[in-house]
Amino acid sequence: MNQFSKNKISIILSVLGLIFLFYSSKNITVILVRWEKPFVMH
Repeated sequence: MNQFSKNKISIILSVLGLIFLFYSSKNITVILVRWEKPFVMH
């Protein structure tokens, strides 16, 4: 039971980490695009 819940927590944490990485990289890309082409992104 303890082992199972431990595995569940690790899976949840890794999924959250992947979502966070994807989201932040997406945001960084958007910021870079806006920085490079401020007039295009109106």
